[in-house]
Amino acid sequence: GFRPKIDDFLAALDLFVLPTLEEGLSIAIMEAMAAAKPVVASDVGGVPELISAENGALVRPGDAKSLAEGIASLLSIDEAKRAAVGACGRRLIVERFTVGQMAQEHLRLYEDLNFRRRRGRGANAAPAPSKE
Repeated sequence: GFRPKIDDFLAALDLFVLPTLEEGLSIAIMEAMAAAKPVVASDVGGVPELISAENGALVRPGDAKSLAEGIASLLSIDEAKRAAVGACGRRLIVERFTVGQMAQEHLRLYEDLNFRRRRGRGANAAPAPSKE
């Protein structure tokens, strides 16, 4: 749920851990990555779209040993390397998941769908009638 001053909370972390059995594209993970924190998270749902070996660790869902190994792998590297892992995650968020980037991706998707629809009905096809 909502937490005030999330930046203060994230700043205090060495890494962010989200063990879960089900997850979509996690806002919590994206917030941690935007704060340049390495992430350990379960390999479920949309999480693999965010986490790679370069910016964190994916672990088997429901597997405590895998979770412990993922956490240990990031805590065992020196602080500078851990910061580099976090910076890699931040770059991903800035490049792919800012509001502007996501709006551009949606626009491209709509343009592509419209192009495909028109192509399927012929190059000179009129737009679909409005549902209003």
